[in-house]
Amino acid sequence: MNDTALELVVYRFNDYQLNVATCELWQYNRTIEFSSHCALVLSYLIQNRARIVARDELFRVLWGDINVSDHCLTQAIFKIRRTLANTEGESTFIKTIRGRGYRFVAPVTVHQLQIEQHASSMVAKNGTVSQYGMRQG
Repeated sequence: MNDTALELVVYRFNDYQLNVATCELWQYNRTIEFSSHCALVLSYLIQNRARIVARDELFRVLWGDINVSDHCLTQAIFKIRRTLANTEGESTFIKTIRGRGYRFVAPVTVHQLQIEQHASSMVAKNGTVSQYGMRQG
């Protein structure tokens, strides 16, 4: 049998949970419809929450050599804010620093789950099941 250990990172903030591996956003144990590119932008901002992330950095890291318009990032930030119930003018989660970039400002708890994969099933070391259908270790 082929065994593989996976590490699953979940960011928790307010009533939300972001699963980095699956790009899933959860609130109150329900999945919220969220595009993968918005999940990647949000994940990157959360991972770098201790500092301001420049727009150019987001383009370089998340889109690489793909030529995307400035509007694409603006729309991603807008959709993230709307999804997280941010009203216009508020910066509950993502603050815009004019001329510099963005910063994720809400308190975050990071959960790293060790997952052992046995063939086609996911089995945890301690046998508990997370809301993601995966067992927590």
